[in-house]
Amino acid sequence: MRAETKAFASYFAIVLPAICLFFYQITPASTTPNETTKPLFTNNDAITLRTLVETERPLIILKRARAGSTWIAEQISILTNRTFTRELQKGFRGDCEPSAIEYILLKLHEGGFTINPLNDGFLRNRKRLFSKSCWERLVASLRAEKFNVLVWTRQNAVGQSISNFRMHTPKDVKIHVSDTALVEHVRKEQKLNEQLGELAQQLNSEYFAATYEEFLDYSKGGHPKLLEPPFDSPIRRCWKSDCSSPRLAVGADNGTPYLEGKVENFQQVRDYLSNKHQDLLPWLLAP
Repeated sequence: MRAETKAFASYFAIVLPAICLFFYQITPASTTPNETTKPLFTNNDAITLRTLVETERPLIILKRARAGSTWIAEQISILTNRTFTRELQKGFRGDCEPSAIEYILLKLHEGGFTINPLNDGFLRNRKRLFSKSCWERLVASLRAEKFNVLVWTRQNAVGQSISNFRMHTPKDVKIHVSDTALVEHVRKEQKLNEQLGELAQQLNSEYFAATYEEFLDYSKGGHPKLLEPPFDSPIRRCWKSDCSSPRLAVGADNGTPYLEGKVENFQQVRDYLSNKHQDLLPWLLAP
């Protein structure tokens, strides 16, 4: 009996670790938000780009294309007097390259970066679709780090979409825009902007949000200009899914529509939105 007991104990000692290792390997990486970091602010604090950067924590900016992130990254470089890496994802074209996480951590420790997680690069699979498993690996690798997250988007998804359509067109040349294709692109961008907020929550329970339009100066009339410098412009604090809406809404009566000078069939697009997508019309008519 003793011999059988010893044999069973030896077998159990070998098999149990193997079973545990197996389940550890097949369990997906957790995307639970970083709860170890205490909130830096309360909802009553007046938070600006300056106060966020002056926390001395690295900053990750989640953004979409054609949203003005190059400009905000340049402003952060000026404020911190160090290089803030732009378009981090552009260095990777494979499916979860092993070197990518090491590179991301390196750039995080240098001060931070902007990344378009829903675009091509590290976070896409071979079918060029957003890879949840790649994102989970990235979130897991950042679990022990302390950093801030800023979601940077454009409220004016109409202007953003037309900017995408014009990407390879000279500034002084108007383009013809399909009204149906425009609306399809706009609705897609709106959903992707919401998804950025969801990804931010997985990185940190406390994150921050700002839009390109919130950094525009409308005080001088005409086409608004970006604030220079923008360091004391307010940004919004978010806690998990609780995030206030952008404070600025552009009306239709604020001057000559900026996009009128960019779209050849502007009146046709205007009529289409007026008849079928009235919520988008003010953004088409924005100065």
